[in-house]
Amino acid sequence: GYETLDLPTDYRRPPIKHFAGDLRRFVWTDEQASALREFCRAQQLTPYMLLFGCFSILLAKYSGQQAIMVGTPVGGRIGAETEETVGAFVNTLALRSYPAGEKRVVDYLQELKAYCLQAFEHQTYPFEELVQQVEKERDLSRNPLFDTMFAWEQRDRSQLRIRGLDVQRQDIHSGIAKFDLMLQAWEEQGQMGFALE
Repeated sequence: GYETLDLPTDYRRPPIKHFAGDLRRFVWTDEQASALREFCRAQQLTPYMLLFGCFSILLAKYSGQQAIMVGTPVGGRIGAETEETVGAFVNTLALRSYPAGEKRVVDYLQELKAYCLQAFEHQTYPFEELVQQVEKERDLSRNPLFDTMFAWEQRDRSQLRIRGLDVQRQDIHSGIAKFDLMLQAWEEQGQMGFALE
């Protein structure tokens, strides 16, 4: 079994989940991003592992719980047989971590690193099958297995150039939030950006 995450909220959870939401973006300074990269090098962590660890610690502090379940999207293109296939191969992993208060942060991060490496070996297991095995009764006020998501993206989006046109990328938000809380983090041309939905 698993324990649902109870975050403190302004309003009662509706009996059937609705998806109205908002988004806040922010970018770290070069100094902040450099400090993160240096810490990752010293601890032999990826930025994903460090940021995921920080997010799970934040959720533990907000909820008062010590077992935290967070979803994360994974690529799903494993093996030569999918390299030439057109289409999306995204799957979702449900990651449970234990950021208990008595643990030192660096010890927790090393524990999380070992767990993530093991969990990612099973990234092709279909999320829908996992939900069917674990969730016996559906709670319509919640998502299956987890209500928070963490996503890391290594971006390489160079500016689109079309002769005769001035093209600018616009970030838009649909006003929809699929989860209670989702943190998206990315690195692009040395900058580190975040979106909290």
